[in-house]
Amino acid sequence: RLSAQLLMAITLNYTGRFGRVRELIDEMRATCRSPDVTPLALAVLKDVESMYYMLTADHDRCLEAVYDGIEIGQASGVNLWRYHLLSNGAAAALGAGDLESAEELLGKMHQHREGARRLDRCSYHYYRSWLAMLRRDIVDAYQEQKTALRLAVETGCPYYELLCRLAQ
Repeated sequence: RLSAQLLMAITLNYTGRFGRVRELIDEMRATCRSPDVTPLALAVLKDVESMYYMLTADHDRCLEAVYDGIEIGQASGVNLWRYHLLSNGAAAALGAGDLESAEELLGKMHQHREGARRLDRCSYHYYRSWLAMLRRDIVDAYQEQKTALRLAVETGCPYYELLCRLAQ
């Protein structure tokens, strides 16, 4: 059930149906109150929360969900969602102009890049480009965006390709 709700929440988040995402988060939280809930289920919940808070510009709650999810992963060894959690946190920090937190989260993404999927690497370079632009380092921003765009094209994801082309 949580796996299906995760997929629904991602789709609804990307289509801007935040009211429904909020309802799903409440349902997922209720399910996760069960004593036999797995660390993976808790990590999924934290990932959905972090994405929701990132997209609704709630920087503090996003970072709270990110760090809670990472803590769950470290305690249990279930780190399946770590990279995505870090990505959501970096985007929230950049959106809030919190360059220090963005740099820290991007550094952690870089440390855990082994095994990162191509689309995950695309988002990493996209956020590095955004950070460089906020620091007014146009050359670095352009180089990072070129890498992000190349990865988006290789992945075959029109959404990210468009996002990267607009940023470039």
